[in-house]
Amino acid sequence: RFYPDSTFVTFISNPLYSDFFFNYSKYEKHTVYTLPTSYLPTGKHLWTSYIDAPFLSLANQQFKHGLGLTLVRHCDDYVELANFAAPSNTPDVLDVFVNHTDILDTFIVYFTEKFSSFLKNFAR
Repeated sequence: RFYPDSTFVTFISNPLYSDFFFNYSKYEKHTVYTLPTSYLPTGKHLWTSYIDAPFLSLANQQFKHGLGLTLVRHCDDYVELANFAAPSNTPDVLDVFVNHTDILDTFIVYFTEKFSSFLKNFAR
């Protein structure tokens, strides 16, 4: 969740990748990636639509994160992001990313419910 005051809380399954992303020279000072409210509208966004190809190539080589989807939901008090990644040699996952986001939405609801008490600590 990203809040209007530029604070955020994240749950990360791969902290090395997140560190790589936020420290990649093109993105480290690019506020658009820390303030998605100014960049991505509510909906689903394939990584290839907003992340440059050289970065995705490096991410695939180092972390097997060549294909990805960001789901964005703008709420009154925050913006919620969920990212899903897969190696670029698994193009069938694009079908899930594009045509079966209901599966991913179910995971997000489950995850959010399990961490709801923790997230309430960050309510603004």
